[in-house]
Amino acid sequence: MKRLGQTLVDFLKQLKLNNMLFAKINPQAIVANLNGPFDLQTTYAQYMTAIANPYRLGDYTVNFTIYYGDFILDELNNPIGFTVKLTNNATMSAPITQNWGTDDTYMLNALAVQQGTTVVEFVENDIVVGAA
Repeated sequence: MKRLGQTLVDFLKQLKLNNMLFAKINPQAIVANLNGPFDLQTTYAQYMTAIANPYRLGDYTVNFTIYYGDFILDELNNPIGFTVKLTNNATMSAPITQNWGTDDTYMLNALAVQQGTTVVEFVENDIVVGAA
């Protein structure tokens, strides 16, 4: 049986998504993993991206899956992938969704604010979101 994350990667590759938008956030997302009864490991995620699930043109309410993680870099520090450390669901409604238009930075910034963080930089890349 495939891991859930791998299934997501396969699905997104089939969609052939290009130019996915990522937001570098501050403060970073804190990810706490309990590895045992007394073993709490804390990591951080520097970036977020979001996918509307589903998106229907004209909807007043749009559900999003938000992915927090970090880029996987090659030896020249170029992003070649994205490791998801945490996911979250969010819902946005009018008037925010009505002002969305074709500028995805608007919606990603609104989602960041809703999640309690701020976008400090937008990064566009043709990599596919994948799970660790």
